[in-house]
Amino acid sequence: MNEYFSVLLFMLHILLCIKESEAQWYLRCRICNRANALEDCTTYAECSDQESCFTDLVVTPDQRLVYNAGCRSNTACGHANKPVLNGDIVMCSSCCSGGDYCNDGLCDLKKNTTMRMSCDGHEGRPGATQYPEDCQQFRICDYNEACFARTTAVNSDSAIEHYTSCLDLRTCQSLVNGVKDAYHATDVLLGKRNTNICAICCNDELCNEYSCPSIKRRIVNLIENDAFNMTTLKEI
Repeated sequence: MNEYFSVLLFMLHILLCIKESEAQWYLRCRICNRANALEDCTTYAECSDQESCFTDLVVTPDQRLVYNAGCRSNTACGHANKPVLNGDIVMCSSCCSGGDYCNDGLCDLKKNTTMRMSCDGHEGRPGATQYPEDCQQFRICDYNEACFARTTAVNSDSAIEHYTSCLDLRTCQSLVNGVKDAYHATDVLLGKRNTNICAICCNDELCNEYSCPSIKRRIVNLIENDAFNMTTLKEI
């Protein structure tokens, strides 16, 4: 009987942990501080459940037109826009909560190129992270580059790290070529946390913000459904 109750309590604990994990979802919003364009907004914030994403287009005292963006309380979002905020003349102010980075295009925030996640430890950027969601650094890759993601075992305890950056497009094309067959051959290993290494490229907006095995699964699924361009490395 004691063994039965022990098992019951253990299962209840697991269910509560799952429920708690599922409940902890936070809206991600692009952060801009005196930005001229979206490319200047290289980080994001996770808002509380009482906040939404916002974007303001303002005219500074020295007559520059710039963007500020991030998280803002729902109460402030619901009020009428202030014509002057911290000395800036507010030309446009808008909030949203429809999904991650929904403030990308508010107030006609210009987007001239594709953004990628990049935690590679170069040029002042943070290094590889324990979990993909811990990387909060955006980057613009060159026209001849693509998004790159790598998952690597770092010690004998099967701890892993996630590295994201930009990589030469031709190298990426070679990496993706044949990924379907290689994936099915090693799918079991890639699904475990003790995988030795996983490396993959893609080229859609923020496509490398997930773990390398997850990106591989997505690309293989797209290839099998004739929905992936092997030259541009983008979803069709």
